[in-house]
Amino acid sequence: MQNLPIWAESLQKKIQSKTTSQFIFFNNVRDFIPLWDDKENLDYISLDHFLAKKTFKDRQTVLLYDISKGVYFLDPLMQAEFFKTMQITQQDLMKLPSYALKAIEIYIRLSMEKKRSVAVIIDHAETIIPSTMTAAMSLEDRKNIVMLKKWAADPNYIKNNISICLITDTLGDLNNRMVRNTSTDKIEIVYPDEKSRLAYIQHFIALEAKENVTRKFAEYGKMTPEQIAHTMAGLNYRQLRILLAYARENNRVIDFAYLVEMKKEIIEEECFGLLEIIEPHHDLNAVAGYEPIKIKLRELATAMKKGKHDSVPMGYLFTGPVGTGKTFIVLSFVGEIGIPCVKFLNFREQWQGVSESNLEKILNLLRAMWPIGVIIDEADAFLGDRDAQGDSGTSSRIFAQLASFMGDTRYRGKVIWFLITCRPDLLPIDMKRQGRAEEHIGVFYPDSPEEKELLFQTMIKKLNAPVEAGVFLKDVFDITHTMSGADMEALITRVKLRQALSDSATISRELLQKTFQDFIPSNDPESVELQNLAAVIECTSKELLPRKYAEMDRSEIRRRFDELKKNF
Repeated sequence: MQNLPIWAESLQKKIQSKTTSQFIFFNNVRDFIPLWDDKENLDYISLDHFLAKKTFKDRQTVLLYDISKGVYFLDPLMQAEFFKTMQITQQDLMKLPSYALKAIEIYIRLSMEKKRSVAVIIDHAETIIPSTMTAAMSLEDRKNIVMLKKWAADPNYIKNNISICLITDTLGDLNNRMVRNTSTDKIEIVYPDEKSRLAYIQHFIALEAKENVTRKFAEYGKMTPEQIAHTMAGLNYRQLRILLAYARENNRVIDFAYLVEMKKEIIEEECFGLLEIIEPHHDLNAVAGYEPIKIKLRELATAMKKGKHDSVPMGYLFTGPVGTGKTFIVLSFVGEIGIPCVKFLNFREQWQGVSESNLEKILNLLRAMWPIGVIIDEADAFLGDRDAQGDSGTSSRIFAQLASFMGDTRYRGKVIWFLITCRPDLLPIDMKRQGRAEEHIGVFYPDSPEEKELLFQTMIKKLNAPVEAGVFLKDVFDITHTMSGADMEALITRVKLRQALSDSATISRELLQKTFQDFIPSNDPESVELQNLAAVIECTSKELLPRKYAEMDRSEIRRRFDELKKNF
């Protein structure tokens, strides 16, 4: 078993110990698999070919099947023996899957009588036994699942060296009755780690030296293979080949900017409509005010940079009224740590099992991309809860999948969750408990005149507003009134529009004053108070609370919150 991938070693041991005859391969099954021949030459081939040429190379017959090709063989002698035994043609096996599976079953029975060992590799198994409730399955699909379950439970298959391999992208795509079958073993093909990525890049470069290609790596590679392998966490061998070949054939150079661009494009295509990759362009220095929060987050960022992953919280809950800049703070924190970040998009579908399959695909990718930050905005609405009704249990199963992954301490410091909401009271306790979202940080509107002034000056710089020198917020606005960061940004944008329409080179004090005095906040004061109190109740650090909330009686806060909540 020298030079075998870990999963292939495990598979060999299970076959040799005769514990099971049926296996389901899932996750990174469309990738290349490294294969060393007897002379220690390395090649990268597809999973089905790897199983046929390596895992089952001693089997007397290895047949492959998928719904488009029917039954086929890599060895012409095996093919001739099969059709001679069955007395049928290739065209016969292009009929319905149930017909082909029945023919395979008959061949297996005949082979067992002749003491011939057989391996059957069924690709795209989800097209034969799709994830559908039994009541909604066609008669054809029911026949298929019954047949495959019979094969898995037949002790003669193990005794006579008969192996059945089902290949699918995600377990969620397969019928649950098959996945949960105790007679079927699940084999996960994981994404390559950094060492494996490096080996593939070096193999690609070595092949270039033997081939007549337009450009060699020395011409287009401005980063070392080690740097590329480190940066490209989350990509598999096929995607690395795209990245390298595209640069070679399109007169591009592989620098850091190219890697970021291609990684974003490749992963978003892989998870089209499911994930958005966000590359933070600033750190916590871009955040105006919130000094206690920034101090705490910088301490955690330092621990991450030192590799102290076991000291980092599993996740964070950022809460506070709308418009306080919670998402901006999160993105700045991710930029401070220096890790990539993804944002969940809507992965839910109307079809049975598809949502669960989409989420499984996302979680598999997150495991391969660590360290990574995951942002879930409007978390109270997005995550749902375990008691959701009306969708055949899909929401509750998705909730369970997410909760299980978020609470897995193996990913501490590797996959960091950022839940953002203005109503943490609506977020299920399962998601915000210790062990999942461990740090709860309240983000509030600027309170002191100094904080409001800092916000004003920061927004002027951010929006590149040409305000005349010597103008302060107190000159144009009643500084005792509450204003959010979102309000401030909207007002300065409104001022810039008026300045552009007047063809003036600068924004005068009078124009600012007129615009600010005209502004009517859209927030309901009681709604803002409810969100403030919810954030206070949820916050897990007293030193992060504004003084007026830190000194308030907790029972009074709870009483007022409960009173306000009755109106919403």
